Amino acid sequence: MLRFLSINNVVLIDKLDWSLDSGLSVLTGETGAGKSILLDSLGLALGARSERGLIRGDNDKCSVTAEFDLSPDHPVYSILRENDIEVSSDEPLILRRSVHDGGYSKAYLNDEPIGVRLLKRIGNTLVEIHGQFENHGLMNPAVHKDLVDSFGCLQQEKQIVKDSYYAWVEAKTALKEFEDKLAKAKEEEEYLTHNVDELEKLAPVEGEELELAERRKILMNAEKNIGTIKDAYAALNKYGEPNARVREAENYLVRAGDDSLSGLIDRLSKLGDELSEVSYEVEQLVYGFENPAADLEVTEERLFALRGVARKHQCHVDELPALLEKMQSELSAITHGDEALAGYQAAEKAARAAYVNAATVLHDQRVEAASQMASQVMMELPPLKLEKARFVVDVEKQDQEHWHADGMDKVLFTVSMNPGSDLVPLYKTASGGELARLMLALKVILSKLSPVPVMVFDEVDTGISGATAAAVGERLRKLSSDVQVLVITHSPQVGAVGQHHFKVKKYDENDQTFTTVTPLSDDDRLYEIARLLSADEITDVSLEAARQLLGK
Repeated sequence: MLRFLSINNVVLIDKLDWSLDSGLSVLTGETGAGKSILLDSLGLALGARSERGLIRGDNDKCSVTAEFDLSPDHPVYSILRENDIEVSSDEPLILRRSVHDGGYSKAYLNDEPIGVRLLKRIGNTLVEIHGQFENHGLMNPAVHKDLVDSFGCLQQEKQIVKDSYYAWVEAKTALKEFEDKLAKAKEEEEYLTHNVDELEKLAPVEGEELELAERRKILMNAEKNIGTIKDAYAALNKYGEPNARVREAENYLVRAGDDSLSGLIDRLSKLGDELSEVSYEVEQLVYGFENPAADLEVTEERLFALRGVARKHQCHVDELPALLEKMQSELSAITHGDEALAGYQAAEKAARAAYVNAATVLHDQRVEAASQMASQVMMELPPLKLEKARFVVDVEKQDQEHWHADGMDKVLFTVSMNPGSDLVPLYKTASGGELARLMLALKVILSKLSPVPVMVFDEVDTGISGATAAAVGERLRKLSSDVQVLVITHSPQVGAVGQHHFKVKKYDENDQTFTTVTPLSDDDRLYEIARLLSADEITDVSLEAARQLLGK
């Protein structure tokens, strides 16, 4: 709810600190007292367009601060998280807006600077002002579909449609990617065949380049080193096995049976093993270099072939095995392409059919919910002196290019205010008392569905009196059980049902004009209702009528 509104230097308001409570608050006052300034000020705090003309007199700026208490699950907190703004649900939400003499404005949320666009988005979740902003709240076609779905309790059906839509999107994406891949592969089939054949014959192995380069380096010095290596091998085996004497010594120590010699025995054992391994490796070098020139030629041929193919494909040698696998896959896709393509097409067709089926079920239920909503709204209209108006919720299936995760429908609130006139979108309806009463009827029906906690009605009683005004008051009081309601009224019937009554008054002082907002006591309220009844002249008759309206 709106807990507090502070206004400084806005038109006729010098300084105003206004505390509000839940329920229905009515504001009354003479014409021109400045009631519209309150709405301009509140709209400024919610992100409405700012103008230099709002600044009072010779001041260099004006400002408005609005403080809200909100439930922890209010959607505004999701918006704040999206924008990396930390506000605890335990603390009030404070919006502040200032307009400066240069024509620019600044916006703040709990003293943190924010953009006006974000401020307006936040404001749309907090307050609906009817009678002044045509594209606010229920006037916005973007919310109509969600309102019908909430009215009809269609959340489960919407989730099924959403899931099937994204499954269809995934199937369409997979089909398109495969089609593109297949088309590209067919264009390059001859090229792919040649390259796959070449790579398969070459049979590259990851890590092979490094091994070949090392072997080539050794082989290039092989002729110079082979004699020395043979001498080393001969020296190792001069007296038979290189580790024979070590093993003989190890056996002598073992026979001694002395545990204190176990360390020496282990060292001799390891030494013998190491000598055998070294002898074997030197022997391998001797046999490996039997024909070093021939081995070098073979090694270089293989190494240069690998590097040549890698340059051709602009990749590293170690990437050739993966490249071969990729090209083999592309060729396989061509070979089995038609069969695989048919599978992708069937999957896309099935996913589309599932979406269409789910969206059709949702469409039919939306049509039913829209009809019930319109019927309930129509029942509210005659007591509000709108018996000639028609309200219709239009649910229209769209062409496929407009299908989305929330279905295939366009939902729009339409209205005809006079017999014989065409239905037009609600947002194109001229503002005024009739529209305000129509919006009141809508809000009574939808009040439990909207997350907006504050409703403001202006001109809701224009052109009505008596029983019609009483019906408006009754519906405003009913609406205030679900949301906080502020209403600016000239109707005594509407004023009398308010739980809180404020008087807007204009006065002159020191050649300046001021506007104030004052809460009325019970006695003051009695006289204010009497004034409304008697066109500003309070009489005994009007006082008695006021007592009856107030139930005194």
